[in-house]
Amino acid sequence: MRLPFRFGPWRHPGIQRAREQPSIAVVTCIKNEGEDLVEWLCFHRHIGVSRFIIYDNLSTDATVRILERVPFADEITVHSVADGFPQRTAFNDAVRRYRGKLDWVAFIDGDEFIVPLGETTLVEKLTELEARGVDGLGIHWRVFGSAGHKVRPPGLVTESFVRRAKDDFRPNRHVKSIVRIGKVQSFVTQHYLRVSGRYLLDDGSEPPADFQGIAESPTFTQGFAINHYITKSYAQCMQKIARGRPRPDGSRGKYRTNSYWTSFNRNQWPDDRAAEVIAPIRDDVLKLRDEIELELGGVFRDAEKVTPRR
Repeated sequence: MRLPFRFGPWRHPGIQRAREQPSIAVVTCIKNEGEDLVEWLCFHRHIGVSRFIIYDNLSTDATVRILERVPFADEITVHSVADGFPQRTAFNDAVRRYRGKLDWVAFIDGDEFIVPLGETTLVEKLTELEARGVDGLGIHWRVFGSAGHKVRPPGLVTESFVRRAKDDFRPNRHVKSIVRIGKVQSFVTQHYLRVSGRYLLDDGSEPPADFQGIAESPTFTQGFAINHYITKSYAQCMQKIARGRPRPDGSRGKYRTNSYWTSFNRNQWPDDRAAEVIAPIRDDVLKLRDEIELELGGVFRDAEKVTPRR
């Protein structure tokens, strides 16, 4: 299926040449995120991402097979990572491996969506930042709750989970980074990569020397948010808790408690902006997702029954 993406045609990602718009890649490290992977890929392709670098942390679901079946599979590169702290390993490897090969890179997770809040596209924003001599941008979380869903809903993530915490919710102070990978000096945390040039927080300030990726307060003045679908439905959240964090077995904090659900299932504020963004390709994305799931034997058709950890 050829999806009618808004932005195109695409130039081959790489070092930007004179008078060309910047290219954007996404780097992520995932494990067993297959159930919503088609939508995540299509959404970001739709907003301007032209390359995906996927680090697969030994997924046991259909993740790898899904990546092979999307119609833009040639724009996806998959690496395997089996480290005890896979995200740190993956992001450091990406900085080393793709320096000089990619331009702007967003370092995000498989349950995070970069959402334009206005008419400015991601390509236009990064073009503007380049003209101002900026090499990195921190975009704040917006934490979304279950919207009352007990099991995985039949629709898309972006149209099903449309209630979130208010912007002053403390975890929304976290940022995720989009950086010019050739300017990265060091990987500080999964939220913040230090660059040699200017790095802007959303409020227009530059981070302090000891910045770890958590700002004083969340703002959205640059026109973008990271929609973090941190719980999804109750059943999906319980699966996430049972699966544990990507940390070594036996390590402190490997498993979350059920308080994770009560802490992050925030639904105070309606927000359907992501649904508006994906609306032009919504039907095609659903069709593609369902076709791939059926082709792979009906995976993800029903929410898995799990026993919550105590």
